Parts: sequence; C-alpha cells; structure tokens
Amino acid sequence: MTKRDMTNRNTATREKLTGWLEYNTPPGFPWKNTLKGLAWAGSLSLLWSLSFFYTYLVYYDQLFQTMLSGKKILQENAVMADFGFILKGKQNGFLIIALAMIGLAVYHYTYFYHGSKSIYLMKRLPRRSELWRRCIVLPVAVMAASMAVAAVLTLGYYAFYMAVTPPSCLTPGQWETLVSVGILW
Repeated sequence: MTKRDMTNRNTATREKLTGWLEYNTPPGFPWKNTLKGLAWAGSLSLLWSLSFFYTYLVYYDQLFQTMLSGKKILQENAVMADFGFILKGKQNGFLIIALAMIGLAVYHYTYFYHGSKSIYLMKRLPRRSELWRRCIVLPVAVMAASMAVAAVLTLGYYAFYMAVTPPSCLTPGQWETLVSVGILW
C-alpha cells in the first residue's frame, strides 16, 4: 500500500467520523472541543489505570528478600496481595468518564434551547426520535467505549498478574475476589 493510499484512507475515515459526529450531535454543536476533552480525559484515565503496574511491583517486591550479594530470594510462605486489592480504584477514571456522559446528554438537550431555539423545530419534525438521537448517541457511545476499555485493561492486568506472580504466592480464587470487590471499581 502506497503512502498516497494511506492518506486517502485516513481522509475517508476522518470524513466518516466527522459526518457521524455532525449527524449525532445538535446542529452547530462544537463537537471538536468535546473530542479534545474526551481525549484528555481518556488519556488521564489510561495513565491512572497503568499505575496498576507500579502498585503490583511494590507488592511483588515484598515477596522477596534481598541478600547481601544483591540476589533476591523468594521468602517462605510469602503471599501476594489479591488482584482485586491491587486493581481497586485504578479504573475509576473510566467510570468518571461514563458518568460525565450523563451530563453531556443533558447539555446536548439544553443546547437546543440556546441561540436560535431549534428545540421548536426539532419537536415538529416527523421523526420524533431525531431530538433524542442527537442528544444521547454520542454519550452512550462514549460510555460503552469507556467501559469496554476498562474491561479489556482489567483482563490484561489479570493475565499479567497470573503470569508474573509466582504460583506458590497466589491465593486461590483471585477472579472471585475481584468480583466481590466490585468488578472494576
């Protein structure tokens, strides 16, 4: 694939996204600013979530005793902290994004009352669903994406935890512990 083909594909993708956003947000809505805010919020949520590795390494290091030679030896009867305990709070950024989308849906609705008061036109349209589609599609899509990213990261963290933690240090029922702690939060 040539560089020109890639440029054409990127342009087509950008146009599809732009069209989708214009179709699913209130007319004249500054969705570019919303996307910038979502990108920042998503980035910060991801960085906070990745702090799982730091927390994991702190607890992992406690499993070992450092000898005078600098060599680390696994302590007898050492037990790793539960996965749910290490993960607790690390996915809160994604939850905050999802909850903020309720406010965005309300803002989309109130946006129709500003300026030209296009709410009157929207209520007279033959398709009653037009108003609600423009109010809730973007927030619901972002909610779903946020929860999907949190779930995929949780599964990845769980796989890392199970692969790296010495088997003798694991307590049984790690996944059940995670569910009892509150799945992601």
